[in-house]
Amino acid sequence: MKKKSKSDSRVGSDLRISPVTRAAMRRGTMGKYYQDVMAGSNVVRIAPELNGAFPNEVAVNQALRELLKFRETLVKITADKPRRSKTA
Repeated sequence: MKKKSKSDSRVGSDLRISPVTRAAMRRGTMGKYYQDVMAGSNVVRIAPELNGAFPNEVAVNQALRELLKFRETLVKITADKPRRSKTA
């Protein structure tokens, strides 16, 4: 069996990351980037009672697409109908 050289053992110790204590980290500012994120984001919160109906983002997007299709169909149907005139 081949003996490990000193360079092999040194590589492993050089790659270890020393633990960082909480005191060593600087405390960040809460909400620092909130306005920037909200300006460029379409994130919305779903009401808790709707969580079962929309378990993930795919379900939410599918439901919204279906709602838009329904709305377009409804607008098209109502636009094609002749309006009845009101008679007194």
